[in-house]
Amino acid sequence: MNHFKWILLISIFLISCNSSGVDSDVKYKLDNLHQEVMDVHDDVMPELGTINKLRKQLKKRLKDDTDPAKDKIQDLIYRLNDAEEAMMTWMGDFKKPSYTDEAAARKVYRDEKVKITEVDRKIKEAIADAQNFLNS
Repeated sequence: MNHFKWILLISIFLISCNSSGVDSDVKYKLDNLHQEVMDVHDDVMPELGTINKLRKQLKKRLKDDTDPAKDKIQDLIYRLNDAEEAMMTWMGDFKKPSYTDEAAARKVYRDEKVKITEVDRKIKEAIADAQNFLNS
């Protein structure tokens, strides 16, 4: 029985030393690609608070039924909502790829960077347009 415990302990140790079976250089490169994607996400994520603030300001303006810019305000609110939803969808859909196929993982990260960059653009444009409207 004691012999079995040692074999089990050594097996667990060996498995934990290289559980991914991925070359450390490949893992490092893919981790960097992952970080590039997450940097874009992390940069724009705080802007969701800005979206909420602007949406509240615009909704206050909507309470005045005589406001001639009612259609413009509704459009700005729609765009803020759409931008926020794009972020939520991206976060829900994003899954870190397996590193066992380096080429496939690289493609996933390239595709995800394009997607999150588009979300970033959409959020920043919607915010800028809402701020410009409110400041005019």
